[in-house]
Amino acid sequence: MIVTALTTHSASQAHSEGPRGTGGIPRKLLAVLHCPYCGSRMDVEAHANADPVHYGVLRCSCYQYPIIDGIPILRQIDGIDRIVRLVTGAELSSALLRTLDVFRVQWARGGRLHRLQYYWDCIQFVRQKGMSFQDAARRVRKPGVFADYLIHRYANPSFLAGIAPMLLLEHVAAHNDVGPTWILDMACGAGHASFLMHLLFPAVSVLSVDSDFVSLYLARRFMNPGGVHLCVDAQIPSPLPDKFCHAIYCLDAFHYLGSKKAFVSELKRISQPDALWLFPHLHNRLCENPVAGVPLSPEGYLACFDSPESRLFVELDLLEGLTRDRSVNFCHKAPEAALNAAPALTLIRARSDVYGVYRTFPSALCRKKQHLHINPIYRRPSRRDSTLQRVWPNPLIRRECAAAETVLPATPVLSATQLLQLAGEKEPDWLADYVANFVLVPLPAGYLHNRTTVQNGAR
Repeated sequence: MIVTALTTHSASQAHSEGPRGTGGIPRKLLAVLHCPYCGSRMDVEAHANADPVHYGVLRCSCYQYPIIDGIPILRQIDGIDRIVRLVTGAELSSALLRTLDVFRVQWARGGRLHRLQYYWDCIQFVRQKGMSFQDAARRVRKPGVFADYLIHRYANPSFLAGIAPMLLLEHVAAHNDVGPTWILDMACGAGHASFLMHLLFPAVSVLSVDSDFVSLYLARRFMNPGGVHLCVDAQIPSPLPDKFCHAIYCLDAFHYLGSKKAFVSELKRISQPDALWLFPHLHNRLCENPVAGVPLSPEGYLACFDSPESRLFVELDLLEGLTRDRSVNFCHKAPEAALNAAPALTLIRARSDVYGVYRTFPSALCRKKQHLHINPIYRRPSRRDSTLQRVWPNPLIRRECAAAETVLPATPVLSATQLLQLAGEKEPDWLADYVANFVLVPLPAGYLHNRTTVQNGAR
């Protein structure tokens, strides 16, 4: 078989220790998890003597779950048993490749050649330690439009607007309880929001959760290597203990869940009583959407969350607040007609004192200027040209992100002199404008192929 042959080939190239990042899953966190299917506690076995744990097996009363490169996979799906055997037999690189294959994208399920190409790309992904996020996404997130979607997150209005509620996490970052302060990034995808939350609030612990291992592996390798990641299905009971997290962030996912009420009930169980809930980009059932999922109306969302502390906001109002006013007004209550007419909504559940006016954007990101790069949506015609051009990777992405064209300037100017100013210690007086309009955005190291830092004149 294709996979068997490629696994044998790759195993001969792999070392017995297997790939390993800088993070991992802390043993203290493993100790409080329980099986999401039977509810029993789990014991850590096999290759799990280190702390944090990179490879191991979790055994409960009903099943065995693998830990692959620091990511526990608490899912009972076809192929998991083979992965567990590989980990137990110390074939760790083969276990990683097998996991990437088990969670392969739909594109790679279409035929023998597609699957062969995907698996070969996974081998290159695992071997090439210097690979960029851009190259990795193009290898394991197929077809190409899927990779383009991930690479150009800072051109997507849903992600940009999702920065607005993220500002409220300053209340969580100031938490003074003993022990870590956990922010749960549900359905984190490739980890862009997790990276940004960690950048803005380094004192908090971000737990990135998704049902797809490939997305989590991208997040762990590129977006937040020192973070904590967990592979689990959001539509079954959570493996987390009661009152675990202090905040929940869930971007562009809730409308795709079938068991919404059960999901909300689980979130209530695992969060602190006064936990901050942030749900950016909820599709509105009253408006058309080509990939709508199973959305609710504004009234339906409020009924589902069933909390007097919950409020709904028009997504585009929040985005305009960031870019036009450089502040976000969470005191303003949108009229019912405006909510019903909005294609996308943001739901927030918070204490009454949290709903205020926030003016920390873009100053918070300007202080992190060592992470700022030119937004990947822009191209420089030549190294000597100071004018950037907004270039969409394909028509599908442009249609989905059309609302961002009112925010992202078409031809911003960024001169060599300005780039040199960024390299200095002083914050340039023009920087806030470029960050507020997302011409300059924070990106992790190694995000783009052959991309130098913006301070050195990125393309």
